[in-house]
Amino acid sequence: MNPLQRKGRLRKLAWSMLNLCPLGRSRRNANAPTALDPSWGLEAPARIGVILQWGIGDAVLAIPLLSALRKRYPSASIELIGKPWLSDLFKATGWCDRAHHLVPPWTNYSAKYRIWKPEWRRFARQFRNVRRERFDWLIGIRHDPREVLQIRLMNASSKIGYGGGDAVGLDLDLGVPPHRKDNTHVSRDAAYAGAVLTNQSPEGTPFIKASQEASNRILLQFKELGYRGGLIAAVSHSAGHPIRRWDPARFEAVLNTLPSQVGFLVLIAEPGDSIPYNPPSHIPSIHWQSSLSELRAMFSLVDLVLAADSGMMHVASACGCRVVAIFGPQRPIWFGPYSEEDRTILVEPMPCRPCFDACIYSEPICMKGVTSDAVSDAVNDSLRQLGKSKAETFSGHA
Repeated sequence: MNPLQRKGRLRKLAWSMLNLCPLGRSRRNANAPTALDPSWGLEAPARIGVILQWGIGDAVLAIPLLSALRKRYPSASIELIGKPWLSDLFKATGWCDRAHHLVPPWTNYSAKYRIWKPEWRRFARQFRNVRRERFDWLIGIRHDPREVLQIRLMNASSKIGYGGGDAVGLDLDLGVPPHRKDNTHVSRDAAYAGAVLTNQSPEGTPFIKASQEASNRILLQFKELGYRGGLIAAVSHSAGHPIRRWDPARFEAVLNTLPSQVGFLVLIAEPGDSIPYNPPSHIPSIHWQSSLSELRAMFSLVDLVLAADSGMMHVASACGCRVVAIFGPQRPIWFGPYSEEDRTILVEPMPCRPCFDACIYSEPICMKGVTSDAVSDAVNDSLRQLGKSKAETFSGHA
């Protein structure tokens, strides 16, 4: 049994266990929505809770829903429930009026269900705090029985989520979206939920803007470090799970092939981390560590980003950067960058993909097999297709 089949069986078992103790009858949306059906009984909300408990990339994928909710219900309080960095990621977007911390231990990469660990006690305290809140709508957009169980146990007038048509206890079960059979990008789940709940057609892919003031400030910083024009490239070598990380020496090899039109390099690292490779000495560069809101402003100036499959890749793509992404365990058709002009580099065929980061080999052959030559070719081809840099255009209008 491959990892995808095993995960499907476990999910089916979890749904069955969840529904052994029903908490009411769900109303199922069986067809693609064309209107907010009054028979569902969902009144216009004043307070909307949205559960976003996983990684940065997963939060970015929810943007189509968040932007649709804000457009349709401008006076509602949109409150995100999940990781502590959510308010910073969506700062000044209008999509997050308040954030509630609720971090399930199963979002870790290991030791997910050791209930004697401190993480579980912390989760219980956080859950009690969130359960004291009263939402008009409480929304989940993952096809995950653990998320549906949390929704069922929380305090909301209308509980909404993806139960696959099988989950009782939801006021609106979004069912199985029509696009799911087409094996398409996960961001469409958020767009579909937004269409159901707003009677609008939201953007199908995430897009996020930065303030001109913040971009101006960062552009000045680049100029002080030697930027004199040309394209700006950024590199993010890290990824949330070690299996998704590419060899730093190969990043260095790729950077040494950059053409002369690259006028500045941004080397992105997690706070407190060092850069495990040396940038080319002839290109001015900066070691970038910042808040997520500052990261958005920086990406507003960057023309091309080289990254592994990671949260940084998703933020860069949502900020309008051209992306070259290195993929290993996961499928780009589900979680890749959003523009048709972006490039994904991966080894094919790879029968064990997707393994959901549970590698069956002694080392991830899907990442080891990606060569620096293949990535260099993709990076340089993408750079040749770019015209005037975003920073030059931006400074011309500043």
